[in-house]
Amino acid sequence: MGTRHLILVYYKGQYRIAQYGQWDGYPEGQGATVLRFVSDPENLSKLRAVLDAEGMLYEPTEGQLNDWYAEMQRACQEHYARPPPTDERELEDWCNVLHPGQDICPSVSRDTGADILRLVADATAEKPVPVVRRIEFLADTLFCEWAYVVDLDEHVLEVYGSLQYLETGVLPVLGDGSRFRRVESLKDAESLPFLVGRFPFDNLPSKEEFVSSFTRAEAEEELD
Repeated sequence: MGTRHLILVYYKGQYRIAQYGQWDGYPEGQGATVLRFVSDPENLSKLRAVLDAEGMLYEPTEGQLNDWYAEMQRACQEHYARPPPTDERELEDWCNVLHPGQDICPSVSRDTGADILRLVADATAEKPVPVVRRIEFLADTLFCEWAYVVDLDEHVLEVYGSLQYLETGVLPVLGDGSRFRRVESLKDAESLPFLVGRFPFDNLPSKEEFVSSFTRAEAEEELD
């Protein structure tokens, strides 16, 4: 389902990752993927090591991005232009390709979502990973429905929800998005997502507890 979101990694006072995602931004979707990643201390160690290293991540040029996006579009068009296979096993494989072209350059694809964490953690000097930071998307609270911050400085996972959920009373409000105003391009933003969940790395919930916490009823029960 098309639910736009950002996956952010904050380390040594900077947002090192701000990955735009197009699909399944809800807690039970991309949120669960983030939770699973941060639940493994080895993943966090690898992520820090990559961020500390030189040359394992890089910002691609506009020309590189245009080439990759064009190649992704061609791959997608070619996939759907072909008639579905008649062989049952081949048909199953064909149907399981959810995002044709994503594998051209996964780290810059809108389809990657929270898997950017794994891609970055697996980066090497021989195979550096291009990253595109879209942190300004946080200010577009009409379309940025969810944001997940892996804060390696505070050792916490924070979850932010858009104003549309708060106005309907669906989500509990734990705080505002003031942390994002420390970013120069966001300091004068008209609105920013609100904090709706905060989970220390040393006391992470199960997936079920994580998902259920994003309702006002559950949150009020925890406070009573």
